[in-house]
Amino acid sequence: MKSRSFYLSLKYKIFILFYVFIFAITLIFGYYSYWISKKEVINRVSESNIGVTRQINNNLEYLQKNISDLVTFMSIDPFIQNLLVSNETEDKLPSVTFESLNGSSQLIVNLIITTKNLDFISLYGNTDIPLYSVFSDGSSDPGSFSTIRNSDLYQQALALKGAPLWFKLPEKTNLFIQNNIAPKLGMAKIIRNINTGETIGFIVAGINETNLQNLYLKDLVKSEESVIIVDQAGTLMTGMGEDIYSKAAKNPPFQDVLKNEAEGYSILTIQGKQALVSYSANNNLGWKVLYSVPILSLTKDINSIKTVIIFIIIVCLLLSIPLMFLLSFYLTLPLKNLLSSMKRFQKGNFLERIEIRNRDEIGDLSRGYNSMVANIKQLIDDSYILQIKEKEAEFNALQAQINPHFLYNTLEMIYWEAESADQTHIAEMVISLSKLFRLSLNKGNNYTSLAKEKEFIENYLILQKMRFKDDLNYSIQIEDNILNYTVLKLILQPFVENAILHGFGKKRGKVTISILGMRKADHLYFKIEDDGIGIDPLTLQNILEDETENETENETNASQESGGYAIKNINKRLQLYFKDNYSLKFNSELGKGTLVEILIPFNDQIKKEN
Repeated sequence: MKSRSFYLSLKYKIFILFYVFIFAITLIFGYYSYWISKKEVINRVSESNIGVTRQINNNLEYLQKNISDLVTFMSIDPFIQNLLVSNETEDKLPSVTFESLNGSSQLIVNLIITTKNLDFISLYGNTDIPLYSVFSDGSSDPGSFSTIRNSDLYQQALALKGAPLWFKLPEKTNLFIQNNIAPKLGMAKIIRNINTGETIGFIVAGINETNLQNLYLKDLVKSEESVIIVDQAGTLMTGMGEDIYSKAAKNPPFQDVLKNEAEGYSILTIQGKQALVSYSANNNLGWKVLYSVPILSLTKDINSIKTVIIFIIIVCLLLSIPLMFLLSFYLTLPLKNLLSSMKRFQKGNFLERIEIRNRDEIGDLSRGYNSMVANIKQLIDDSYILQIKEKEAEFNALQAQINPHFLYNTLEMIYWEAESADQTHIAEMVISLSKLFRLSLNKGNNYTSLAKEKEFIENYLILQKMRFKDDLNYSIQIEDNILNYTVLKLILQPFVENAILHGFGKKRGKVTISILGMRKADHLYFKIEDDGIGIDPLTLQNILEDETENETENETNASQESGGYAIKNINKRLQLYFKDNYSLKFNSELGKGTLVEILIPFNDQIKKEN
């Protein structure tokens, strides 16, 4: 089924084309403006958020340094060092209270508690219970040192040789606190003898996540935003706002961000929603701060651009309606005038012409149309005159047929006279000649069946056989399955006649002529072959190019009386009916004979008779 657009007029096609063009231009321009604005907003927000994550990292570094320094000062305090290196047995080692600490140790503990940088601290020596433990948030029951020694965290602390180890303490029961009130970020380190470097104790401290969040994250996170802090292994340490860690932890792009050591930003899709994730790394511990902001919250302020784009598109389309109609009318008006002129020409106004005002392609088309109309009028006039001449020629032809019919009837009468006088030989000649005239008339038709063509050739050769007697032999082999096909009248006889004329030549000799007809695929194939004296190249060229100019006057008259067609005439007839889709080949050699091959296609004329 053809598209409906095929049936639209050119005016509407132009109108739709320009409408689509304007719509596409405004849409592309609007989308580009929106995309540029969105990109600019994202770049600015990402730079700002990277600054926020950098500030959080600085605060974390400051906090971690303060906690590490306080713990270190406590670990190297002479009182704590002497207590841990004491030679007393475990069961006699006194427990440490705040009051039992010397002045410097008490000062350190006071700093830890009052600044709220730590919410708990536990000091372990050789005993299973800590030598000193304090909690500021209501948690209680520190873990046993024997259990701590067997943990991976303790081994990691030993491997750090006094450097701090940071980790996350979950809520409720954990390795260091049996009754934990709130999740904490913990720090642990071994205590070494300042004189020998041997491990003499273990200290663990921690700060509640809520205290850390209130100190550094609370005022930064807005609705639907999120700030998370992960360690170098990618473990979530703390965070505030939307829980993007649990939603995106298994997302490969999110893992790539966690592995990236540099600062920057990335747009990630988290549970079907795009988010701008800015990040920066803590150079000291390898922690990373990630700040996530939904893209929709960033672009809601520039969504007005969409409204402006839609408004511009609507305005452009409305304003372009009269412009498009005017433009399409201007472009199609010359074509409408041309179409109207064609319709008047179709109705018989052969004097039709159109006025040419344009010098463009339409003007060229109009000039071509005027020229075509003039040529058609001339052809019609010429055809009309030709038809008159053809009618005159047909009339003359009908008059000319009177003599052949009279001669045919006269020959019939001579045949019966010869038959009654027992002149059989004469009777056969007369009957063959009469059949030739009857077949040549063919009721005025240009086409005849191969059966009649074969009969015509047989009668012609019978007469020639009577003339040349034993010097002429012939065979006609036309397949029976093609005898009822129609072909051009007298298409073979002139070639048979040519074989006799040029086969015997001026000197009499024996000549054998064979005629073959058969079907080859979608063509009819004929071959006329003789073993006569052959034709020299010059004569052969004249035969093909002229109407037997080199023949003697008697031979020419005989040819015209018997066949009425020269070879050139046959060639022109074949060319007229079959154009270039036929083949006529001559092959002759002096002393060996002549071969003629004809190949004609099937068409509307080559068909079986009913």
